[in-house]
Amino acid sequence: MIPDSKKTVIPIHEAELILLPIIYFDIFSYPLTFDEIYEFSPNTPLTKDRLKLLIETLVDANYLYQYGHYYSISTNTDFIIQREENTRRALQIMPMARRMTKIISWFPFVRSVLISGSLSKNVITPDGDIDYFIITGRGRLWVTRTLLVLFKKIFLLNSHKYFCINYFIDDTNLEIEEKNIYTATEIATLLPLYGMRSYLEFYAANQWISNFYPNVSPRSPLPLMSPDVNRVKLFFEYLLKGKLGDYLNKSSWRSPCVIGIENLKPTIPRALKMLLNQLPAFLSTIL
Repeated sequence: MIPDSKKTVIPIHEAELILLPIIYFDIFSYPLTFDEIYEFSPNTPLTKDRLKLLIETLVDANYLYQYGHYYSISTNTDFIIQREENTRRALQIMPMARRMTKIISWFPFVRSVLISGSLSKNVITPDGDIDYFIITGRGRLWVTRTLLVLFKKIFLLNSHKYFCINYFIDDTNLEIEEKNIYTATEIATLLPLYGMRSYLEFYAANQWISNFYPNVSPRSPLPLMSPDVNRVKLFFEYLLKGKLGDYLNKSSWRSPCVIGIENLKPTIPRALKMLLNQLPAFLSTIL
């Protein structure tokens, strides 16, 4: 039992419900709000009224410190100032994230674009990147990855600032194998900007995160981008849906680093031949 300043006590297991998420996020110098403590609390029966009472008790007993609407186990107020500054910066950079998301959505076989990393938690440091989590169509993960990385290298001069694509997953293999508190946190905080249906399918395939965070639910805090019909995207998906796509996907998988055009030179002659073979069939469907 933990006594407060008024000599009342609260059960240890209830104190842990509050302190555990705060301690975990404190590792990243990330103080939590009341709603975030509730969301990341590892217990379903805990009501918000009960949570409020427990927090007040811990604050009164100096086990927890309140700074405005943030709570922390640390007396270092620099964390609070840092989070507020990073939150303001995140709001400023979000329009750029949405513009880049629209570009990514135009690429063949991109089914969903999610914001991950620090920006998904509504903060970003001055030197932070915009991290993207991409869900691709069946059997085309490596083709999609290759095209996006080449676009970044050629047109964005390999800049990571606004175009850091750090995770790809195929829409037929949506369950994340590594099941721990870190991956659960990353999944719970993913921010969908494009492809809500694929995002919800991904979320449903990873219900194991409820073992860590039973109070979280799928996120949709921002207006989603509409899946506009992009004829160029449809054209390339048609051309790459058969043997040509299988061949390129396999070739791209053999060169996962995707250093540049040099990686693709051995595959170009055969790919062009397969492309020419498929082109008449495609043209017959549109003429």
